[in-house]
Amino acid sequence: MRIDLKSGEVCLSNNNPICLRQARGMRVICTAGTIWITVTGEAGDTFLEADQAHELRSNGLAIIESIGDGRIRLKKPASFFSHWKQAKDFFMLHKKTGLAGPAFLKQA
Repeated sequence: MRIDLKSGEVCLSNNNPICLRQARGMRVICTAGTIWITVTGEAGDTFLEADQAHELRSNGLAIIESIGDGRIRLKKPASFFSHWKQAKDFFMLHKKTGLAGPAFLKQA
């Protein structure tokens, strides 16, 4: 495994997996090659090709391996506070119309 700091990618080689623990919500994005993901608590394995992604649904041990050479990018899950702020901003009253959230969107 090698980390390319310029691109933020993890470069994987055959038979050299990486392991993630407590990574529920982590998004694994394949940027090159074929990536194999198996996670304790998830049914079946996942195979990704370039430009495909998978979000880890459990906190079980995640083993990520490349078939041949491959590259991935890991994106951490949004925090609860990030989602709360988005929801709060969405439902704030629009200053010009006095409408909020979905009602405001229907008026646009």
